Parts: sequence; C-alpha cells; structure tokens
Amino acid sequence: MGSTYSADVSEIKQRSKGIGTAVEQCKAIVPEFHRANAAHAGWWGQEGEGDDFADQVGPQVREEEEKITEALTAITNAFTGLVDAVFAEAEQTSLPQTQALDSLHQASAAAAGTGAKH
Repeated sequence: MGSTYSADVSEIKQRSKGIGTAVEQCKAIVPEFHRANAAHAGWWGQEGEGDDFADQVGPQVREEEEKITEALTAITNAFTGLVDAVFAEAEQTSLPQTQALDSLHQASAAAAGTGAKH
C-alpha cells in the first residue's frame, strides 16, 4: 500500500495570518515600551550635576532599555521570518498541484486546437 501526501494550503495560509497578528502585536510593543519608559525618565536624579547615584544609574538604565529594545526587535523579526517561512511553505506545497493543472489546461488547449476530442 503506497503512502499519500496531502496538505490544506488554505489552512496553512490562514494559520500564517494568525502568526502575522502576533507580528503586529510585537511591533506595537517597542513603541509602547518607549512610552512607558518616558513616564519615569530621570526618576533617579539629575546626571552631571554632582549626583553620583544619577550619574551611575542613568547610563545603566539606557543600556538596559537598549538591550530590551534589541530583544523585542529580535522577537519581532523572528515572528516575521516565521510568517514568511509558513507562507513560502504553503506556496511550495501548492506548486505541484498548480503545475499539474497548468499542464492539463495546456494539453486541453492543444487538443482543442488540433480538433481532437477529449
């Protein structure tokens, strides 16, 4: 008994849209993160005015903010790559069927052009 292969290409594409929604949510996180940080910027004191604590903490806060932004961007890029990969998989999965249908249409057109009955 031979094995068979089947795939629901429309379902693959539909699921990639769900991942696409996650991408859009990830993209919204970075600006929201920056807005939230702006609300408490400078709470540690005034840098460069003899406030040792502020001079130490300010650069650390900015470094952490940068690392978090980089991580969120990397996650967003990973989701974007996943969406692209799933969509490409769906296209590749449907390719043999599309090529077979094209061949049938061409053969049918050729047969009609020669007067052959099909």
